[in-house]
Amino acid sequence: VYRDDERQIWFSTRAGVLRWDAASTNLRDAGIGQAGTAIHRDAEGTWWTGGGGGLQRRATGSTVTYRKADGLAGNTVFAIARDGRGAMWVGTDEGISHFEEDGLQVLSRKDGLPGDVVTRVAVAPDGSVWFTCPISGSVNSSSGDTLCRYDGRSVTRYGREQGLGAVTIGGLH
Repeated sequence: VYRDDERQIWFSTRAGVLRWDAASTNLRDAGIGQAGTAIHRDAEGTWWTGGGGGLQRRATGSTVTYRKADGLAGNTVFAIARDGRGAMWVGTDEGISHFEEDGLQVLSRKDGLPGDVVTRVAVAPDGSVWFTCPISGSVNSSSGDTLCRYDGRSVTRYGREQGLGAVTIGGLH
């Protein structure tokens, strides 16, 4: 489920991306086909989608796919969020990527992440990036999540010791 800047609600399904049409109270086909587990539409109307095949940038008439070989943290994309400068933060199976015009930055376990799998991403108004990492390192485990915050310099982890009551985090917005 994704809400864009125009407050439209979008759903990524196995059949394709659907948009909620409030006027007719129906779901409508968005016409972009399958998108995988993560979707984002930028201010220019370009779709960024992700799943097991990497990150795709779908503009009118062209699709570009980014994979680990291109510098993306990993090939499986779980989450996409845009920051205030228009750059994308992409949570993958091997870390989180900061994808911007000037280049690509990758954060992983060596940068302070509790694990390399990043399943959810949200950017706060102050520009800090919040994300979750499964405690077990697997998206298919019920071991719970570690909540993390990247302030541009370092990663801070939040768990029960810091007052996080929930073990599993269902979403970040």
